[in-house]
Amino acid sequence: MAKYDIFISYRREGGYDTAKHLYDLLTRDGYIVSFDIDTLRNGDFDKSLLNRIDECKDFILIVDVHAFDRTLNPHFNPQNDWLRQELAYALKKEKNIIPIFLNSVKGFPENLPSDIKNVSKKNGPEYNRYYFNDFYSTLKKRFIISKPHKTFSLKFAMWLLTICLIVAVLFFIRFNSTNHPTDSGNPHTSNVEDTISSNVVVKETDTRTKLLRFCGSFTNTSPNAGYGGINHVYELVLDPLNSKASIVEDGIVNIKNSKGYCGTMIQWPEYWEVINFSLNNDGKEAIVQMIGGDNNICDIKLALNEYNNLVMTFISGNEGPGILLDEYGNYTERVEFRRDN
Repeated sequence: MAKYDIFISYRREGGYDTAKHLYDLLTRDGYIVSFDIDTLRNGDFDKSLLNRIDECKDFILIVDVHAFDRTLNPHFNPQNDWLRQELAYALKKEKNIIPIFLNSVKGFPENLPSDIKNVSKKNGPEYNRYYFNDFYSTLKKRFIISKPHKTFSLKFAMWLLTICLIVAVLFFIRFNSTNHPTDSGNPHTSNVEDTISSNVVVKETDTRTKLLRFCGSFTNTSPNAGYGGINHVYELVLDPLNSKASIVEDGIVNIKNSKGYCGTMIQWPEYWEVINFSLNNDGKEAIVQMIGGDNNICDIKLALNEYNNLVMTFISGNEGPGILLDEYGNYTERVEFRRDN
C-alpha cells in the first residue's frame, strides 16, 4: 500500500463530522489520508497510528471547543488521550501541523502541557462552514505541502469506457461488412457505421442542450421586508456541464431608526453546495442533492417554467434552504428564481 500523505487528528465527540468531510474531499482529490474511521478512538492508544504519522508530511488537527478537555484534566490518564499522543508525536517528528479551529474557537489554551505547548505557534486556514469551498481551497493551496496523486474520476472512466465501446462496435460492423458483402441492389443496406455514429452525436448533443437550460446564475429576492427591513437575496449558480453548483443566501438589512440613521449590513449567510444533479421529464426538471454547512443533505426539485426561470420545491431531508420554509417551519414553499443571464 502507498504511504500516507496526510494524518487527521480529531476528537470524535466534536470533530468527527468535519474530519470525515475533509477525508472524503482530500481522498477524492488524490491524497492518501489517514483517518481511523473504523475505530471508536477510546481505550488503549493504538501505537500503529504513530507509524502512519511517520509516513505523513501533513498533520491536520481539528480543534473544537472540547478538544483539550481531557488534556487539561489532571485526573485523566494521558496514555488514553489519543489526540494528545498523536499531536505530541507529530511535533516531535516536526510534521507540517495545520490546526483548524471550529465554531467559536479562537486559538489554543494557554496552559497546555509541555509536550504539546509548541502547537500554539502553528497556523491554519480560517474555517467558515458557510464558505467551506474557500476554506478548502486555501487549505490545499497554502497549507498542505503533500502533492496529490493522479487519479481517474468516475466521470472520466465512464467517458473512456463509452468511447471504447463505440470503437469496438464500429470495428465489429466494419469487419462483418468486409467479410460478408451485401446486395448492392437492396435499398436498406446503407452505411450502418454512419447511422450509429450520428445517433451517438445526436444523443450527446441533445443531453448537452438539456443541461444548458439549467446553466447560469439565478436570483430570488423575497418581497417581504419583515421586522427590521430584512430582504433575503438568494443567488443560485448552476453549471451541471462541469458538475458545479451552489446556492447562497445573504440577508441584507436596511437599518432606519427615529434618529434618521440609515445603513446596511450583511447578515450571516446560508450556503448550500450541490453534490448530485440529474435530469428528469425529458430534461424539463432536475433533481438536485445538496449539502449544507452543517453537512445536512437534502433533495430538491428544479423545474423550468414558461419564462425559462427555475421553480424550486423541497423533496426530502432533515433541513433545506431557508427560502423554502413556510410560516410554520415546514419546507412547503414553491419559489421562483429569475434568470440573470
